[in-house]
Amino acid sequence: MPEKTSYDQGWISWVDLSTSNVDGAKAFYTGLFGWEYDEQVTPTGTVYSMAQIRGKNVAAIAPQRTL
Repeated sequence: MPEKTSYDQGWISWVDLSTSNVDGAKAFYTGLFGWEYDEQVTPTGTVYSMAQIRGKNVAAIAPQRTL
């Protein structure tokens, strides 16, 4: 798959998934796209998982925030 380096105005270029099942989502997208994850701990202590392909960030998965 070619690497996209720019986007026309109005096109979605980033996906940030917030879910109550982070482990399930990571397993699903790893199986679907082959994503690997770089775990980033936020200042609030939650983990923001940067999804990567060939070491480049393509999306992110984070725990759903409860109100």
